[in-house]
Amino acid sequence: MKKDANEHVVLGNLSVNSVRKDPRCSCAPSESIKQLQMFWSTQVLEMRLNGFAPDILLHPALFEHTLDYLQGAADATAEFFQCSDRQRLQMQCYLIAKGLGAPGHDDSDLKLIERAQSHRHTEMYVAGHCAAEQWLYSQEFPKECSLFNSINAWGLVA
Repeated sequence: MKKDANEHVVLGNLSVNSVRKDPRCSCAPSESIKQLQMFWSTQVLEMRLNGFAPDILLHPALFEHTLDYLQGAADATAEFFQCSDRQRLQMQCYLIAKGLGAPGHDDSDLKLIERAQSHRHTEMYVAGHCAAEQWLYSQEFPKECSLFNSINAWGLVA
């Protein structure tokens, strides 16, 4: 995968930043949530098509890795839409509570804030960030960065 000087993925002759009309233009928070929901739906669909029920992601062996992936995806979305730190946290909490179906996460969850800083460089976080970043520019994501392939590639599911 080719990257430009800013570490963004390059598609053909275009950097993903050159595809976006005006990188300084922020969008409505509802659009960022909508894109994040669509991205997550594609991840869940791929898991279902490969015979995995999405509730397997709540298993203790996978849950932390899934949180890393989701935080990477939420951070990429927040960067794309130039969201504030509070909006970023709200997106993460929303995705964990609604998309993953994990109970007990809300806007005041300090554990999520704390772990967000310490888990930024895990392979699952990077895969989630990469997949969401590509999704936001092209409505497609590299298969090697999908949640399903990431879980299998790192041997998280036997």
